[in-house]
Amino acid sequence: MTIVNVFASWCAECREEHGALMALASDRTLQRRGVELTGIVYKDDPRNALAYLTANRNPFAQVGTDRSGRTGIDFGVYGVPETYVIKGDGTIAYKLVGGISEANRPALMTAIAEAERP
Repeated sequence: MTIVNVFASWCAECREEHGALMALASDRTLQRRGVELTGIVYKDDPRNALAYLTANRNPFAQVGTDRSGRTGIDFGVYGVPETYVIKGDGTIAYKLVGGISEANRPALMTAIAEAERP
């Protein structure tokens, strides 16, 4: 299973949620279960995103770019940040619009657990 976070270096709310992404990336329970965190740089210069991730620590196992926004359209992105829980079969099990926060983290964690069920 994969958690996909759509972000941009110019996005203030993305910067605010960075600590939550770092916590997800370092969550040993998720690591043991094989959950990966992937980032998609949305409508941003990849050099700016790389500089941002280098300066603030990179929580992602892999990072892709979506300069045109086409991949975002395919996902149904309204804006950044958005986070998706993707099942092993590639289906979207959960979508979080806005940044990860203490208020919505329990719902995200529940969605992750439910997405792992057969």
